[in-house]
Amino acid sequence: EIIEVANEFSERFSKKFNLKIFKTASEAGLKIIMFGLESCSKKVLEAMNKNISLRYVTKNLQQAKENNIITAVFLIFGFPAETLNDAVITHNFMLDLKNSIDICICNEFYLEVGRFIYFNPSKFNIKNIYGDKKYFIGPNCKFVKTASQKNQYNPLEYTKMFLNDVKNDFLSYPELAVYSFPKLLTANNKFIHKILKKTN
Repeated sequence: EIIEVANEFSERFSKKFNLKIFKTASEAGLKIIMFGLESCSKKVLEAMNKNISLRYVTKNLQQAKENNIITAVFLIFGFPAETLNDAVITHNFMLDLKNSIDICICNEFYLEVGRFIYFNPSKFNIKNIYGDKKYFIGPNCKFVKTASQKNQYNPLEYTKMFLNDVKNDFLSYPELAVYSFPKLLTANNKFIHKILKKTN
């Protein structure tokens, strides 16, 4: 049976993946797999309702790499439930997986109009939402944290520091280390296609 797949694929970490699946996908033409991880803090993942086990994060990335598939991980810093300690947990977890990650794309958290967090701010220690709420995605829609979370750390500065750290340490494609949301979509498409050209 001949199987063909797209040369790039976005997926969530899952126990359903195994070596056989990654091997079949690689042989069928898969070059890059992009995972939306967002955080490596169990507390933050639960707040995001991601339903991700970090055990499968490690397993999925390692098995993809074993089958010569380029791995990309998406992260977010500054989620309302996140503290500096949570950010450091994510940072260290990424360093532990340095041999299994080729690309890291992350950005500061932006509030999206219409999401669960937008309609339930108190559950996430958000005191007030302001700005131009006509837009679907911030930075036009901003929020103020409650006193308990305000000034915990600067997510944007931490994101920049994190990316400078990992791209100098282990990323195979450091040019894909981008951090500002407006750049994320264009930079992702631009560099993903560059990498695909290199691998063909």
